[in-house]
Amino acid sequence: MPKYLTEFRGDRIYVDSSIFLLVALADPKYGRHSLEFLQRASHDEFQLVTSSLTVDEVSFVALKAKLEEKLGISSSQVLYLKKHPKVVKGLASEVSSVIESVFRLSEIVDVNSTDVQQISSLMKTYGLLPRDAIHLAVLRRGGLTDIASSDADFDRLPDVTRYTPSKS
Repeated sequence: MPKYLTEFRGDRIYVDSSIFLLVALADPKYGRHSLEFLQRASHDEFQLVTSSLTVDEVSFVALKAKLEEKLGISSSQVLYLKKHPKVVKGLASEVSSVIESVFRLSEIVDVNSTDVQQISSLMKTYGLLPRDAIHLAVLRRGGLTDIASSDADFDRLPDVTRYTPSKS
């Protein structure tokens, strides 16, 4: 059973991409509570830990969101971006502010080969998707047991407590 972000009182917590994206995309239901959580961390109430994979996920989703917002392109976005590098260059400055926020607020941990080697095992054991399996491997390697995420798949992990935003 997840707890709410407002209930977190530990020293360190792993943050997956969903929390950053709820803020970056100004989600009407969960964005405000996610922002308040990140603000608490920025005031040194606790330390956020995330992986280089999170930076990739956040920047890519933010890039696609900006593509839709600025140019109205919502289908075949990856193909469009690959064919239009000038568009990527143009949107890069807007996406960079999101990336900088992740770096400013978090300790970024690299994903290593041991983490990647655990993907199959964690998928089989917990039914996680590959990216979630990597997040779990990095979380465990860091000795953490708490995760800030809107992803209920992490609730299947008996040794992990998920903290999720409440609805605004």
